[in-house]
Amino acid sequence: MDSSYPLISTKLHRPRVVSDLVERPRLVEKLNRGQNRKLALVVAPAGYGKSTLVAEWLETHERPWTWLSLDENDSNLTVVLNYLIAAVHNIFPKPNWETSTLLQSSESPQTPVLIRTFINELDRIEHPFTLILDDYHLIREAEVHTLMGELLRHPPRALHLVLISRLNPPLNLMQLRASGQMVEIRAQDLSFTTRETADFLQKAAGTPVDEETAGLLQKKTEGWVTGLRLSLLSLRRPEDIDKLPGSLPGERLTTEYLFQEVLENQSPEIRESLLKTSIFNRFCAPLYDAVIKDDSDGRQVLSGDGFIDWLTRANLFSISLDNQHLWHRYHHLFRHLLQRQLEQRFDSESIALLHHSASDWFAQNGFIEEAIHHALAAGNPGLAGDIIAQHKDKLLDADHHNILERWLSYLPNEVINQRPGLLLIQLWLHEFHYDFEPIPPLLQQLDDLLEAKTVDLATLGQREFFQGVPLFWQGQAQPSMEHFERSLALTPPENESVRASVTLYLAVAKQMAGLGEETARTYQMWLNQERKDSVLKGRLLGALVFVHYLSGQLAPVSYYANQLLELGQRLDNAFILGWSHFVLGHIHFDWQMLDVAASHFSQAIRYKHFLDRIPRVESYFGLALSYQGLGRGEEADQIMQQFMIDTEEYPNPGSALFARSAQMRLAILRNDMEKVRYLQHVIDFSSDRGTMLFWLELPRITECRFFIAQGTPSSLKKAVRLLTEHLQFARSTHNVLQQIVILPLLAAAYEKLNQRQKAIQTLSDAVTLAEPGGLIHPFLEPAPEMIRLFGRLKQRGETREFISQIINALPTPPSDGSRTGQTQLLDPLTDREMDVLSLLAQRYSNKEIATRL
Repeated sequence: MDSSYPLISTKLHRPRVVSDLVERPRLVEKLNRGQNRKLALVVAPAGYGKSTLVAEWLETHERPWTWLSLDENDSNLTVVLNYLIAAVHNIFPKPNWETSTLLQSSESPQTPVLIRTFINELDRIEHPFTLILDDYHLIREAEVHTLMGELLRHPPRALHLVLISRLNPPLNLMQLRASGQMVEIRAQDLSFTTRETADFLQKAAGTPVDEETAGLLQKKTEGWVTGLRLSLLSLRRPEDIDKLPGSLPGERLTTEYLFQEVLENQSPEIRESLLKTSIFNRFCAPLYDAVIKDDSDGRQVLSGDGFIDWLTRANLFSISLDNQHLWHRYHHLFRHLLQRQLEQRFDSESIALLHHSASDWFAQNGFIEEAIHHALAAGNPGLAGDIIAQHKDKLLDADHHNILERWLSYLPNEVINQRPGLLLIQLWLHEFHYDFEPIPPLLQQLDDLLEAKTVDLATLGQREFFQGVPLFWQGQAQPSMEHFERSLALTPPENESVRASVTLYLAVAKQMAGLGEETARTYQMWLNQERKDSVLKGRLLGALVFVHYLSGQLAPVSYYANQLLELGQRLDNAFILGWSHFVLGHIHFDWQMLDVAASHFSQAIRYKHFLDRIPRVESYFGLALSYQGLGRGEEADQIMQQFMIDTEEYPNPGSALFARSAQMRLAILRNDMEKVRYLQHVIDFSSDRGTMLFWLELPRITECRFFIAQGTPSSLKKAVRLLTEHLQFARSTHNVLQQIVILPLLAAAYEKLNQRQKAIQTLSDAVTLAEPGGLIHPFLEPAPEMIRLFGRLKQRGETREFISQIINALPTPPSDGSRTGQTQLLDPLTDREMDVLSLLAQRYSNKEIATRL
């Protein structure tokens, strides 16, 4: 299973059963009896053998099970969900987890969406299984507790959840207890009996223990297994075990006292190694050699292999984390005691140096998350920032923006603001989220930093790119193009993802500057030279798609979009696949091939979590419009409902505007003027400020549709004024696609204002632009006026095949019974007859028609 989150695989291994295990059939049976309940809760303070008991139970457990050991770095819903998916995947391999897809989404969905999706996916598993979460008390994030609460409130049918914790988790335990849906094992259950104490002492010490000694020690330790182990380890000789009870201070076991005895029994080299390795959540021999052995200043210290071999033989509170016995960790209580001694015996500077060395080793070996945490533990967030900056390109290449975003959240602002690499990450994140306003001030911060530094070409190239991005989205083609060209010249070939993004932007900017044909030839040449499947090849194909689309040339768009689709299939790249289907849906919609369009839009929605915000919401609306055009109104409504849910799940001001605008456009199509008037009061069309490009739905254009639908002289004049402005902008940016959308609407407004000569000329201009690409749909939405205007074109002797195709696609207006089934559009009707037919098509009553005429 592919995951965007770099997982530590050893966290998914169950602790090995210890050699001196005391079998506890009474507790194992209790767990067995509770396996058909929702939850098994094993709660006790440190050192009571909670994990050991569950590991023993699993030795004879018949159901599939999976284990996840949590640590203090897992208190984050995204992190925990990634680990939970990996854990369940270990026993039920599943190629595609929708939750995993959501976690990799370009825009993070809200918590309820993630939780609901994950629970639904678990509920599809039919075979009963057990999921164990160890050290649950380390979770501090409320969202993770919400996830567990929902899992228990709406439990997947096959799931039995086991939580191992030192503390009661903040869940509704009382309700679970009252309903008999929880089995509990607590400290009093885990405390060794006298018999179990005797068994443990005999196994651990290798010598028989009389019942009186076992009873005294059990009483003194209160059956606490770690106390018993510390007691044994504190002895110089195992055969002195009968002397132990009298040697303990006081009536209650003193952990620190026993631990000191254990530590003092070790050689100085071992003692130092134990203390220094306590900084690790997990350790292996190479890590030990790099951090502990190399820190010895010439003193004799065990090698990593030697230390781990000694640790295993001494059975000293360590756990092997994998089947190869490469990675190990300490029991949490033992590590805590070691850390306290480390802080007492070493100064903070020495401990920080250990964390520094550990951070370096983890970073060099690709464990970036742990490298960052050790840098932060060293009190050096600057080092953590440097590590993040060094690895940003790899994560950007893999589209792992969410990981970069989370890593930045670990750092204080002053660290981010002092490092060009981290400011560049922020810039990439803003560009990725279509959030362009913060880019100029961030660029100014970057420039201030670069003045005092020797700047590498890659940084200069990205700086030029981000100077061009806001200009591009403001429709300033020429200046943005100049920045992109400089960026491409500066960016080294190895920075493939940066070059790919610049290449795509540059192509569209050149088209907007009127260099579309030249750009298409150049990019086709580059595409021919790109032999391997790559990110760059995908961007080159995308660039050719967009250049031809903006030129209104749909045949080459279809050709390159299908090539892009095949590339996405070969690379198994969901982002490319989603974009390909979106584009193919769009062009077939323009061709009025609505069945094919609906199929592609449906496929694009399958990949919605990988798509940028705009194509994702456009795919929903494209599907709804396709269904509406096919006469499948109920299905269009269902898609619109899903679309609105998606908008709520991915809250974004731009998406909210688009959703309302889409609702209004559909209501206008249906002549639902009551809904149109309601939406008029809740939509702020002035907030639609982005450049028009190749989008299917533009709120500023729907605002004009609304004014045309109103039909009053003042509203029609507003529509003409706005459409004329938009048309001028589309012409200035060489956006033929949007000109083809705007011109029929402008012709309809002129027609309603009785400016018939202007209406006919505008329509003729639209036909001339649309004919090479075969775009039909833009002429269909202002249908009543188009019926009349195309009728006049036929009267004038227009016989072009393309015009006939549009006329055949226009809806037939209502007719009386005597002429049912006859198409009247090709007859030479008078203008007044055309007016009547147009008003009938808009469902006006006879009285309303008379008034308007």
